[in-house]
Formats: sequence, structure tokens, C-alpha cells
Amino acid sequence: MRPSLSLHSIVTGLCVLSLSLPFTAASQTPAVPSDAQIAATVGATLGNEQALKNQNIKAASSHGVVTLSGTVNSEAAKVLASIEAGQVNGVKSVLNNLVISGTTPVASPTHESATTEKIVTLPTETQVPIRITKTITSETAKEGDHFYGLVTNNVFAQGVIVIPAGTSVLGRVVEARSAPKFLGFPLLTIELQAIQLPKQDGTGINLPLHTATLTSRGTAARQGATPGIDGMGGLGVTGPSNRPGVNIVLREASQIRFKTSTALSITVFMKNAIQLTLPPTPGPAELPTPPQTASASLSPVS
Repeated sequence: MRPSLSLHSIVTGLCVLSLSLPFTAASQTPAVPSDAQIAATVGATLGNEQALKNQNIKAASSHGVVTLSGTVNSEAAKVLASIEAGQVNGVKSVLNNLVISGTTPVASPTHESATTEKIVTLPTETQVPIRITKTITSETAKEGDHFYGLVTNNVFAQGVIVIPAGTSVLGRVVEARSAPKFLGFPLLTIELQAIQLPKQDGTGINLPLHTATLTSRGTAARQGATPGIDGMGGLGVTGPSNRPGVNIVLREASQIRFKTSTALSITVFMKNAIQLTLPPTPGPAELPTPPQTASASLSPVS
């Protein structure tokens, strides 16, 4: 047998339900107005304020931060505009750039001077010091193999930094010959091909970087000849010089100095006669693809 509900319990339940509905509706979070809505509301609020009638006030909003610009006729009007704008729903803060009529506007520290470009030429025979990121050996290297490195020191030209330290470079094995068991000697020749310079948007631009080749010759097998090293100066090259037939090993983190064989035009940016430098772009350098040109954007150190 189903239990019966009393009239009292039904009435009590309806009262509780009717009381809970308004509370539920009131507890809902109001929608956050958009920047366009905030700017429009601020403009209407200031326009309806009697003390601000006929004042030239413009309002803009970005992420709830309202910027007031234009002119007013007194300091009191300027203060009042900030107070009225700050009370509008959705406004987080007010940046008051209003100018009082008859006064000279003061430049806002948030508005920087324009950036200017300067074309700098990296001349031939400029030294580019790098550190390779992976071991290269004449035993396993093949002609055309690529290797990567990082510039170890800032490279300057015409008084500015054209290649920041940490910049990624791409190199190529020009020739490699393993140590023979009999006559002959091991050989390793390398060069740089490309460099990746940073751009203002955080990406990188790959440019061709032509350098003179560096060659290391090992000891000839069964001849006991002294190895001849051309260009590398022995930096990072390991292996006993008195043992013929030993392969050339250019170990990871070895430091080598290349010299540019052609000039390279690079664009740097200046502000107030000070160079702006961007941090090196993460990621390896690549061969530039047409119609890439030999120019780049660096950002000055502020």
C-alpha cells in the first residue's frame, strides 16, 4: 500500500521550492562584458555626467583596462572622469591620459619611440667562433653530412652586434677520409653553410653563411709523417700524432673559429640610437629556401 501525502507536507514542499528558486537564480555569476561593451558603457557614462558635458573624452578598453584620452577643462574634471569610469562594471583599472586644456601634454612612458632599421655588412674574413653539438670523426663522416653548432661569442660589425652569442649555425662535411691501414692519411674538411638569426616576432630567419673550409690531415700510415692541420689549428682535434692510421676526431663541444668568405648584409634595429637585440632563436639552423634573401632582423639590447 503506497503511503499517502498529507496536505501540510505538500504545502511545505512548495514553499521551500518557491524560496529556493530566486536564490538559485541570484547565485548565478553575471556575464563579464566585452572590451567593446566596457568602452561603450564608459563613454555613455561620461557623456551623461553633467560636469563632463562638452568635454573631449575618448574611452578604450583592453582586457578590462580602460584608457581615457582627449582634453578636459580642469583638473577636477580629469579626476571625476577616472572615478566615473572606474565604477563601470567590468573595469579593472583606469589609465588616465586626459590633458587639461591650455597645458602641454607629457609623453606617456608607455609610448616608445619608433624603431629604425640599419643595414650592417658583415665583411669577409670575419671570425665566427662556434661550438659543435655532436662529435665528428673521419671514420664515419661522409661528404655532404651536416653538423650543427652554436656561436660562442657575439660577432660585431660597424659597432653593433650582428650575430649574437648562442645563435645556431649549420655546417657541412666537405670531405672525409677514414684512416687507411696502409698508405695514405685520414682527412676531414668542414665549412659553415647557414645561420639562423632571430626576428622580432620570436621566429628565426635562415641566411646563407659562406666560410672558408677548415681541414685536418692525420698521420700517414706506415710513413710516420707529422700531421698537417690547416685552419683548424688543432682545436678539438684529438688522436695521437705519433700513431699512423689514427682517425681524426672532432669531439662534441669542441670550439672552432671559421672565417667568412663572402660579405653578408644583416638588418639590425635601433631605438634612440641604441641597438635592440633579440635572444637567439631556439632550434637548429637550416638551409635557406628561395626566395630567401641575405638579410636579417636583430633586436637591440634595451
